[in-house]
Amino acid sequence: MGAPRRGEESVLRSAAAGVGAVGKKAAPTQMRMLHALEAVELLETPLHQYLLREVLAEPLHRLIAFRLHESSGDTIEVTASNRKSLLDSLTAVEGASKVASLTRLLSVFSKGKDSAKDAKSEKAAVATRGGKVSKGDKGPRDAKSSKRSAKAQADDLEEEEEPEAPDAGELLRMAASDANILCRKVDRRRGKALALEKKVERRAQLLETASADSEKACALGLHLALLEQGAGTPGLLFPPEAWAMRLVAQSIGDKAARKEALTLLHTIGGDDAVASEAAVGAWRERWLGGGDAAAAPSATAVPAEE
Repeated sequence: MGAPRRGEESVLRSAAAGVGAVGKKAAPTQMRMLHALEAVELLETPLHQYLLREVLAEPLHRLIAFRLHESSGDTIEVTASNRKSLLDSLTAVEGASKVASLTRLLSVFSKGKDSAKDAKSEKAAVATRGGKVSKGDKGPRDAKSSKRSAKAQADDLEEEEEPEAPDAGELLRMAASDANILCRKVDRRRGKALALEKKVERRAQLLETASADSEKACALGLHLALLEQGAGTPGLLFPPEAWAMRLVAQSIGDKAARKEALTLLHTIGGDDAVASEAAVGAWRERWLGGGDAAAAPSATAVPAEE
């Protein structure tokens, strides 16, 4: 089935309402999330995989359902267990080129990124070979020449890797576009304004959060700590769970705030409810205007930073 004419697009959207067509504001949210993960260097962590499953999977499923509805008229619920078989069926009907963006987006969810790993392994092997020449190599044997050769090969690998493959957020935007759904790109020029809006929002949420709600208060403080670092983090999402908050705390640039966050997580993970509530109270005070001096959750040993 070809692309709908403009007059038909709204009809298709209405018909696909039951399967949840992706809206104009959905994908920018996901893309901001991925940009924020990149900004704090958390892309290669369990948090990235968690957010792919919990945040990016839903728009992927909706897009597959929308395309299936557009192709056959059927309304099918797409889940993690059936999405690959349904996409294979759609590919058989529409052709691989018509669903290439969806196929690439789905591949992001697979853990085996063999090509990327192979490229990194090859580059690392060349960089760490330290001028050693394999038996089959012919050429200069001296260390300086070998080192130059290794560096040249590493540089060649870097050049071959460019241009970089689109990330999951860009693939989502491309898949939405292929479904004739307008999806705005993230306007990075609005970064500072968005960061300021998020600061106000997070402070208001923290103000309404009691010290007894330690996980939520800790998470909101972590958001504010990252927002202090720059305009790249407003879209960051993470669950208020110890494993995720520890990863985020370790990415805080300010050493004092990072130490306090890790101390707080250590405290609220213990059995002393009184110490936990006191530490959370000091953490709240820091981000609600109490300043650095008010943030001393100290009487607790600070865990070693990883």
